[in-house]
Amino acid sequence: MNRALVYSVILILTVALATLQGCASQPVPFDKAAETLAKNLFTEIRLKTVLSSSKVKKIVVDDFTDEDSGEVVAASQQIEDILFGVAHDHFGNFSLSKLNSKNVVYADYVINGVISLEPQTANTREKFYHVFASATDLASGKIIAKSSAWISTRDLNYTPLREYKDAPMFLTDNRHKSKVENARGMIKTDNEDEYYDSIETSAILTEASNAYGQGKYVRSIKLYSKSADRSDGQVMKTYAGLYQANLKIGDKAAAEAAFGKLVDISVQNNSLSVKLLFAVNSTDFIGDPKLRQRYQMWIRQISKFFKYNNSCANIVGHSSHTGSEAYNDQLSRERAAKVQRVMARYYAGIKNKTRVMGMGFRENIKGLGTDDGRDAIDRRVEFKIVDCAVI
Repeated sequence: MNRALVYSVILILTVALATLQGCASQPVPFDKAAETLAKNLFTEIRLKTVLSSSKVKKIVVDDFTDEDSGEVVAASQQIEDILFGVAHDHFGNFSLSKLNSKNVVYADYVINGVISLEPQTANTREKFYHVFASATDLASGKIIAKSSAWISTRDLNYTPLREYKDAPMFLTDNRHKSKVENARGMIKTDNEDEYYDSIETSAILTEASNAYGQGKYVRSIKLYSKSADRSDGQVMKTYAGLYQANLKIGDKAAAEAAFGKLVDISVQNNSLSVKLLFAVNSTDFIGDPKLRQRYQMWIRQISKFFKYNNSCANIVGHSSHTGSEAYNDQLSRERAAKVQRVMARYYAGIKNKTRVMGMGFRENIKGLGTDDGRDAIDRRVEFKIVDCAVI
């Protein structure tokens, strides 16, 4: 390609990119936002690689996850579908495929994304969904393109995929936080990027998740175990998957052992947010007998951790943004106290190592008050590790 033509192509792409970035600055309907995000990202990749000798660029796509909960939801897959459609229709030199342990080896780039719910400006309280995506060069580990778009649609389909719906905790460990930073295009000054450094293990976990979603539990256990055997596989998603899949095949002992390991890793990451569901306006656990039985096992393993480790915690109850502040403060504290009482059945000294607190809706992450899957993380009970001297 001669120099004049190169400059012309770069100019055209730069103008197109500036136009697309302007379109992404205001909230627009979901499909339009996802399309703008994709075109913006692919145009920037093309701009950065216009001098490359390779005609076809192989790109793998990682899951688009919710930034706050770490879950992959139905809207995530809808964004990915639009991403693939835009590449097929407008960027013929890009070959896209879903991330797995085979294609990550020869791919040129990985696309990673997250969905956030946040105010559009620092001066406003109204929140909109905001989707971010980045492209990382798998040879160098450098982020070569990033894109974002605001979504005006309020009722996104936030139904978690099967693996995340069955998960006992919100998987927001340091690996997930690194994934968020990468998707937002944050440049690391220390050249350490846990997300990039562990991309091959992430590919294995993606395959394990797909197997679980298809009901292939034995295969998912093999893949989760493969991740557990790797030094960078000691993450919440590995052991949450092992817990869930073993439970599905009826191996309760293996499931409980995996949950115990999940507790250890969660405490190390100070991210022990358990999905204990309560009946409406009550301190009783939800009526599902299977869930109640699982809750007993979860609380038994958490109690065991505090019994045999020199750690202390605040048990903090949270509620969604419906009803009065005073009512929610009391209800959330009573729910935290209920968890502490159940823990005492397995460890009589638990009151010496924990303190109950009720935050009501003051520490809501979503704050929607919809009482559905979109704000499920607001109705959580979490264990915040603290110095035992303050208990």
